[in-house]
Amino acid sequence: MNKMKSASWAVDNLHLFCFYLRGWRILKMFKAFFLSAAAVVSSIQPVFAWQASTEGPDVFGVTKVIATEGGPHDSLVVQCDSKETLFVAYVLRKKEFEDVPEAPATLYIQGSGGTPLKLEATMRTWNDNYAGVVAVGRSPELMAAIQEIKNSKAKVNVGYEIGGNQDSASFSSRGSTTAMQRVIDGCRLSDIPLPPA
Repeated sequence: MNKMKSASWAVDNLHLFCFYLRGWRILKMFKAFFLSAAAVVSSIQPVFAWQASTEGPDVFGVTKVIATEGGPHDSLVVQCDSKETLFVAYVLRKKEFEDVPEAPATLYIQGSGGTPLKLEATMRTWNDNYAGVVAVGRSPELMAAIQEIKNSKAKVNVGYEIGGNQDSASFSSRGSTTAMQRVIDGCRLSDIPLPPA
């Protein structure tokens, strides 16, 4: 009788152990699934930070640098080369192949400073899918805008005004110090003075 009870107890415990083992394996599978799903989600989320890339020097000794922050709807772009090109642009999506007639505009850049910098700019077609409010020239004003982006601690506010119409956006300042220093060094901009205070 005792042997039968012991055998029954052993069988019951074996069933219980198998039940817990199966449950543990299912939990382990769910854990692995959720961890992999979280990794996939985090990998496809946009990383809002400044990115900068350098090309060159080319056969003529010219180095080009482009720094951007933003997404598919709009972005802030600083592009230059070590010879003469320098521009700061707020680029925004338009209808594909829509013609954007050139028009004078004002571009505003604000980092950690209280008063936005005001730049003379042009609204024009950027490419087939985007228009741009573009300020061009190796000028003290553009150098001040680059320094404003570089030294921003929280976000970079951008706005434009054209024909009485206004629009604005905000971009991350994460990585802006490194990106703008890359622009300054790669395009030899350190000799451009800042405007008078």
